[in-house]
Amino acid sequence: MKNLEIAQIFHSFAQMLEIKGDNIFRIRAYERASQTISGIENVEEYAKEDKLTDIPGIGQDLSSKIKEYLVTGRIKHFEELKKEIPEGILELLKVPSIGPKTAKLFYDKFKI
Repeated sequence: MKNLEIAQIFHSFAQMLEIKGDNIFRIRAYERASQTISGIENVEEYAKEDKLTDIPGIGQDLSSKIKEYLVTGRIKHFEELKKEIPEGILELLKVPSIGPKTAKLFYDKFKI
């Protein structure tokens, strides 16, 4: 189901932005969008009807990213952001109870 895929991408987006020290409001926007999309019925229907911005917390920027994913199966900005983050940090995020700040700390201090 596309909802869960997009929700996971937005969650990962938020984590990577937090690692980079990006704007907290932008990070929260991706987190809220992730939660909202995972809770709605079918994001593809909203896209077909061009009503993605009717979803609470989804503005033009996130709407365009959702459309890009539905058409191409990827989000270019997400792929570029993944290249900026060392792979080791992304692997640490898979460990339960390790968040973005802790993963970055491990990477910076211990070169994990």
